[in-house]
Amino acid sequence: MEEFQQRFLEEWWPKAKELAASLSMEHWIVIGVTFLLLLIVPRLFRRRKGKPARAKGKKALPEAPTFELRAFQVAPLGKDANFVIRNTGKKGTLSTLVVKGRSDILVRNVVAGHEMEQHKEYGVLLEVNSLDQIRPDFWLELTYLDEHKNVYVQQFDLARSEAQKPRLVRKA
Repeated sequence: MEEFQQRFLEEWWPKAKELAASLSMEHWIVIGVTFLLLLIVPRLFRRRKGKPARAKGKKALPEAPTFELRAFQVAPLGKDANFVIRNTGKKGTLSTLVVKGRSDILVRNVVAGHEMEQHKEYGVLLEVNSLDQIRPDFWLELTYLDEHKNVYVQQFDLARSEAQKPRLVRKA
């Protein structure tokens, strides 16, 4: 490797400097434009293979249904609660509602297959199946599909009364 570098510096470098000095301004302009074209043109005509790259970050797609938490009310005796969500995005079909953090809370409504129109509200009745009362110390995880059969998951933190952004789980 060192021999090649030494030979290059001794033999070729002076020839390259001499050639560069003999070129006129027009030659340098042609060389520069040609170099730029060789870099830019292949990128213009390159075809993407497969699916386009998804943007980083967990943003919902524009056509995705998006639900917001409208109300979470616990009954006076603490044995049942009403969970109300509103669809602020596109039309979606509810699939499942899972209670995270409490195993004694049951979902009393049939959620699977219910279609949520845009700007409509939907109430879910929750009931405790033990001697404990319902406190907002758990999460609700809602799974739903959009019109293109993409599957989304959205979590609702009842302690802070906020909904997380929907997350695309499976693309159709």
